[in-house]
Amino acid sequence: LLTVVLQFRYSQTMLSFSARTPEDIASELGTDLSQGLTTDEAARRLRIHGPNSLGRPMRARLSGLLVAQLKNPLVSVLLVAGVVTLALGELLDTIVIAIALTINAVIGTFQERRANRAFERLTEAEEHFATLIRDGKHVRVEAREVVRGDVVELASGSAVPADVRIVSEKNLALNEATLTGEWVPVAKTTELLLYASALTERSNMAWMGTFVVGGRGCGVVVATGQRTELGKIASEVRAPDERPTPLQ
Repeated sequence: LLTVVLQFRYSQTMLSFSARTPEDIASELGTDLSQGLTTDEAARRLRIHGPNSLGRPMRARLSGLLVAQLKNPLVSVLLVAGVVTLALGELLDTIVIAIALTINAVIGTFQERRANRAFERLTEAEEHFATLIRDGKHVRVEAREVVRGDVVELASGSAVPADVRIVSEKNLALNEATLTGEWVPVAKTTELLLYASALTERSNMAWMGTFVVGGRGCGVVVATGQRTELGKIASEVRAPDERPTPLQ
């Protein structure tokens, strides 16, 4: 219940950014749209909130994934049953149990490797560098150093380093296939959107991991790392909600 409440509050917060003026958002985030954050303030926020990263888990070895499949209680029961049937000379039952265990191990390992690779592809979608305005100057920093309240510039060919409320734009268009699967460029605007509830409808927002395919623009960062829309997807892939099957 707590998780549902927190996700609802977060979604409402993100919706409010698209329904508020850039000046109001800048005031709340303690930033200046023309000067950006100061270097000291950005460093302070980075220490408090951590890097703008989805995290990179250790890649599990194939042998480790196979062993993990044997830690299931149902598998333990089948192993014991296999030993018993073998001891009783019930060769056919033993073979059936062995086939069931093999299929379970192969499918389980395949699914886990697939999930791990999906998460790795999400982390690869992160932009390595970002162009920001700090202390009134244009600076280029690693994307992991971007913090909430930073003013970021978006140019054709670059990736969006965090979730951004667009402040200004000129023919700005983004490819949001990372989140929506749709490869058609999406035109962006700075207008207030009072009724845009779905992510695809928030045309005044730019999402982490999406790509600028045309025009240019500028925006203020409203979410970084795991708090971004891409971060929520990565978290679900990285820590799935495992439930027992009907057979278990």
